[in-house]
Amino acid sequence: MAYSVDQAWVNQYVNSVDLLSQQKNSILENSVEQGDAIGEYKFFERIEPFSFTKKTASNQATTFTDVTHNKRAVAFDDYTVNLYVDKRDLKRALIDPQSAYVEGGVAGWNVEKDQIIMDAIFGTAKEGKATGVAFTDKVFDTANQTVDLAFLAGDPIGAGNGTGTGAGIINSGLTLPKILKARQVLLSNKALVQGDQVFCAIDPIDEIDLMGIEQFIRTNYVGDKPYEMGIDPEGYIGFWLGIHWLRSNHIPTVTATNDYRRCPMYVKSGVGMVKGGVPEVDVMKNPERDGAWTIHMEGSGGAVRKEEKKVVEIRTGA
Repeated sequence: MAYSVDQAWVNQYVNSVDLLSQQKNSILENSVEQGDAIGEYKFFERIEPFSFTKKTASNQATTFTDVTHNKRAVAFDDYTVNLYVDKRDLKRALIDPQSAYVEGGVAGWNVEKDQIIMDAIFGTAKEGKATGVAFTDKVFDTANQTVDLAFLAGDPIGAGNGTGTGAGIINSGLTLPKILKARQVLLSNKALVQGDQVFCAIDPIDEIDLMGIEQFIRTNYVGDKPYEMGIDPEGYIGFWLGIHWLRSNHIPTVTATNDYRRCPMYVKSGVGMVKGGVPEVDVMKNPERDGAWTIHMEGSGGAVRKEEKKVVEIRTGA
């Protein structure tokens, strides 16, 4: 035989993981821009909009305008998982494309990708544009891009600028004024270009608040289907106010005097991710374990916040 039965099992398992990885997407990965993980860093270009000068006379001197141009860098990491397969589970694990081993591996990698993206949305971004020049750290702009936990309609933007008071802070959840303010910030920043999409990721607790907003309930909000966007249907809530609403278990929580969650509302072009394709899979016998089958999976990924003005933080009570 050209292939042994063992080799056929290995090939089938690897192919099953590849196929399922292409069919199943994580909740957040297709809500951000994508790139390939090649080299030490992946760079996303950042060019500010051009400013035009009004021409007031014929033959006037040519006016030149500087263009703000720099890059955001993504350093990506490798993630691995290894496990042994009992002989009694061998056939089911390696042949069945819907086996717990195949689905578990793909699901685990999707969870990791979503965590990578969420860490980058509010994390420190590396900025620079010349080889050999040290990167500049860019922290999230909480003063201009945060809707406060205690925000009430009419309050200014910025962390700590909310006036809501009371035990646990009244109106600390996901409220319509918070949503509208975050949307206003993006629009005021001219963060949207033609064809761009806006996403908002919220915790399941915040989803309860969303479902309690009368304007949301009475609106036919499901205007775009998740399968048309390459988003896990289990994480897609609907489309409302020009925003795609996503359910995520990766919303960061901050422990403070009043604990709060950091729900991001962002433009797709404002966050970038690189990944090394589908997870690499190896299945082999381990001679140090009496020939026990070992499944090894490895994936590479990284993400970065590309534009400060394209990400807004909505704080909700934890």
